[in-house]
Amino acid sequence: MYKNIGVKIKFLAQVIAVAGVFGSALIGFILIGQGANAYNGEALVGWGVGVLLGGSLVSWIGSWFMYGFGELIQKTTEIARNTAKSTSSGSLTTQMENEEKMKTLIMWRKNNMITEEEFEIKKQALLRGNTTWS
Repeated sequence: MYKNIGVKIKFLAQVIAVAGVFGSALIGFILIGQGANAYNGEALVGWGVGVLLGGSLVSWIGSWFMYGFGELIQKTTEIARNTAKSTSSGSLTTQMENEEKMKTLIMWRKNNMITEEEFEIKKQALLRGNTTWS
């Protein structure tokens, strides 16, 4: 029921806009028709035009805020989902630090500062995410 709530709010905003415009048009035309048939119905005609134009405009513009709120929720959910994915795979900073540590390990091995066995142990620890080796 509450999954994809941003999409649902956006859809509801569109429905409300369409219903508001059609409802305003219907009521406006009814008032205009009643005013045209009435003696001294100029006030009803004026109200009818006002409801027709003003109600439609208010419904349309008012739906922008609801649609924007739905868009905000949808984008926030996407950001949270993407952030969770990037956090689980490690941040870019951590990945760059690990690359630097791997380069350091390779340099130590080439310069015979550590044995092949020590290199493999430290490399495996680094690949497992244990970056506290020295």
